[in-house]
Amino acid sequence: MFASQQQQPGDKELLPLLPTSTYWDTSPSHQLITVRPSSSQFFSGDSVTLSCDLHPSNITWRSRDGREVQCGHGWGEPGNSSCYIHYLFILDSGVYWCESRDGETSERINITITDSSVLLQSPVLPVMEGQDVSLSCRSKNAPSNHTASFYRGAALIGTSHSGHMTLPGVSRSDEDFYSCSISGAQSESSWISITASTLTPPTSQAPPTAQA
Repeated sequence: MFASQQQQPGDKELLPLLPTSTYWDTSPSHQLITVRPSSSQFFSGDSVTLSCDLHPSNITWRSRDGREVQCGHGWGEPGNSSCYIHYLFILDSGVYWCESRDGETSERINITITDSSVLLQSPVLPVMEGQDVSLSCRSKNAPSNHTASFYRGAALIGTSHSGHMTLPGVSRSDEDFYSCSISGAQSESSWISITASTLTPPTSQAPPTAQA
């Protein structure tokens, strides 16, 4: 995002990628922020578009060191209540949300940018109870489908030759950290949040720290 933040050889050691829970934040709002493509994890170098239900509104990014900056102020290309990020860097990991001129805010979402060769594509917003949840394991080095293993915490929950897995009819008990692996390469973990209904906002309590 920031030109001065482009990844240098020593950046990873100075700013290690923290667990997903570090960035988790929620807001008691029914307004949504949409991510395209829809995922809570991205590879360094990927592009993403963030869009808001609130019109007009600005998109704000909170970095891991606590800075809060609006789209167009040193990062991103602002549009009509949207923000396009052409090239994601590891330092772009953080919390994103929309805020209207009247101060109304959207849900806050966590996005993780990884330099791993594998990532997990999972819902970036809370999922309503009873819905199916689709998980996909994506390899940076080989875009075609590969056999992938999926994990809940440290426990293996399934293997798929297509690289995709569905969690049918989820409930609150399915809330947890999920990850995947391809040929021994492991993704980062992402928290999947389940909400009782569209009328009940997700809990503001941070999820437990991911197990190593």
